[in-house]
Amino acid sequence: MKRLLLVALLGLFLLPEQAQAQRRNRRSAPIRMGVTFGVKGGAAFTSLVGGVTEANRPVRKYTVSTKPVVGGLVNYRFTQQLSVQSEILFAPRGSKYSETLVVSPIKTTVTNWKATFTYVDVPVLFKFNAKIFYVEGGAVLSALLSDELENTDNTKLTFADQVNGLDVGYCIGAGVEHPSGGIFGVRFVRSSSSIGREAAPLFAGNQGMENQAIQVTGGFIFNHSGGGRRRR
Repeated sequence: MKRLLLVALLGLFLLPEQAQAQRRNRRSAPIRMGVTFGVKGGAAFTSLVGGVTEANRPVRKYTVSTKPVVGGLVNYRFTQQLSVQSEILFAPRGSKYSETLVVSPIKTTVTNWKATFTYVDVPVLFKFNAKIFYVEGGAVLSALLSDELENTDNTKLTFADQVNGLDVGYCIGAGVEHPSGGIFGVRFVRSSSSIGREAAPLFAGNQGMENQAIQVTGGFIFNHSGGGRRRR
């Protein structure tokens, strides 16, 4: 996970260098006020967090899974610096994890699982732009389309009614938004509470699990420039 973050952050610093080189060759058009729209896509490095840690109870260890992220965005810009952005993203989540149950000092049982959740995310974000850089933050509503649980015996199960149909979370991020319309960003997304229903045996009490993801995406805003007189 740390290596993936390092690569993503490196991209944030390399893109401005490319943008500066392009501006030396041509002047950029003014940024459009009001509504703009675009598309984006990339990868999400997802995991589950939480789970029981008490003695004689399963202890979960999670590993990161890589999932696709793709969708569209609509942005309303009030000023050159401030805007509100909403998106619709196909954003699967999940993780591989192992459960270790110690019945006695000499008997240990380890079960390996792979959990996959298919969500449609609807983030609502506030963005602050400083030249070509931006930071963002806001809420994420995630509607569950399907779920699947697979163990080492290739037995596939579903969580049935144990998972909430709506996962409410939050996100923060940063990125680069070039005057030509190209965008690149890194975003951290996390559930604000357990994804399972309170009465669900798999998620009850301190077994609650939450979604967590780092999304690295690129895209394009189609009507980013306002046209008209170019800035000097």
